[in-house]
Amino acid sequence: MPRDPYSDPFFHDSPIGFVTPRKPAAPRKPRASYTINSFNSPIFKQANAPDQRKVAPRPAPRPAAPPGGSAYGPTSLPGVTSALNYARGVSAGGGGGGSYSGLSGSDTASLLRQAQQMVGYELDPQVKASQAAYNQENKDYGWLINNLNRQTGLAKTDISSLFGALDQLLGANQQQQKAAYTKATAGVTANYNQLQQMLDAGYTKAGNAATAEQQRLGIAGPGQNDRLAADKAYLTGLAGEQKANALSNVATQSANAGGIAGTMRSSAAEASPHLVAQITMNANEQQQQLLKNHIDNLGKYKQQISLLNAQRPGKVQMVLKQLQDQLYQRQQDALQLQFLNSVKAGELGISAGQLQLAQARLAQDGQIATDRAALEAKRLALEAQKAGGVQSTTGMERAFSYMGTAYPDKSAARQNALQNALIDAINGNSNDPGYNPSSKPGVGGSNVPGYDPNYMALYLAAVDSAVADRANQGWGPIERNILRNAIMRFFGK
Repeated sequence: MPRDPYSDPFFHDSPIGFVTPRKPAAPRKPRASYTINSFNSPIFKQANAPDQRKVAPRPAPRPAAPPGGSAYGPTSLPGVTSALNYARGVSAGGGGGGSYSGLSGSDTASLLRQAQQMVGYELDPQVKASQAAYNQENKDYGWLINNLNRQTGLAKTDISSLFGALDQLLGANQQQQKAAYTKATAGVTANYNQLQQMLDAGYTKAGNAATAEQQRLGIAGPGQNDRLAADKAYLTGLAGEQKANALSNVATQSANAGGIAGTMRSSAAEASPHLVAQITMNANEQQQQLLKNHIDNLGKYKQQISLLNAQRPGKVQMVLKQLQDQLYQRQQDALQLQFLNSVKAGELGISAGQLQLAQARLAQDGQIATDRAALEAKRLALEAQKAGGVQSTTGMERAFSYMGTAYPDKSAARQNALQNALIDAINGNSNDPGYNPSSKPGVGGSNVPGYDPNYMALYLAAVDSAVADRANQGWGPIERNILRNAIMRFFGK
């Protein structure tokens, strides 16, 4: 229930100077020299006359309106009405910085959407960058694991092949040594047999010759050829002993060589599994290290995304509070201005209806002017399109539309991959702390701003690098041409 302004001490102590008539005016017909709504009427002058009393008495009941119209009462005067509304707003808590009783639900919803959008402009790129880093970490980890497994498998195959070939060579060498010692044994046996035959034949011939000569000389007797028989027996025995020694040496050397060859083959056979096991163990250790680094990086990126998302509600509330403060301040300024205008209007003798009509006409004229300007802008845009074929779409829309039409694969995953590659290529590196906008074109990769046609060559080179990147296996000349042409579409080339 609204307060009674006549009995409110706040209202009497305010600088508005509300005046209560000393006695109620009797209803009467308006005079011909002025109208009911004129500020020059005696009723208006009497109601707005300065109050000489410090405390106003409780007023009498409001008189009835005169026939043919309504006279100005104490609460229907323009300046007093605005002042009364302003005082009620202040006394109701509207003047405090923490109260927004004057904001409607639609205003709050609109401000909330605006705050969410503003916070999204700040946090969404960071969340997207962390998500892209998260996805890239998965790709890099998969590539590293596959490469490590491929290298480990090649190393195992090489070790097995190398030691298999070594075992074959050692086996062939052992067979060759065995054959050589067999041949040497046969040669020694044949040579000593031949020596024994020659000794036997020589001594037999010498004994026959000695016997014949003795018979010719007439010498006869026992023991004449004993010396020859003894020499023959000695040399024959010596040859047999040397033959046995030679064959024993050959057999010993053959056994030693066979043992050495067998030991070498056994050592080689044992070395191959040992090396393979060592390679496997090293690969497992590298996989564990890669997995640990991968999990740490994923946890870091997930934590970044979680922190950014956790900051979103608080940031939205902060921005919403700021927007509410701004809107509330504008409303209070508008109320203050309305109050001052009402007071000035009362001083100048302008009626509230005339003031509102002038304000409505001013607002209408401004809206008409705005509508005319918008129509003129549309007309000029249409003429420009007819004359030069200027497109109303943005450069990014042209590039995305071209890729969606020209690229054979229409799937969302492939299109998103191309769009992300295009954005990464032309976005430059303006987020780098070393970014220097005043650097000369083409000097340094960290000093390249994004979306600048002066750096077209660097953007095209970035596309070539993206296509050749190991994370984009499967891309080739088609993707390269699509991305290069999309960059040209973006800059309107």
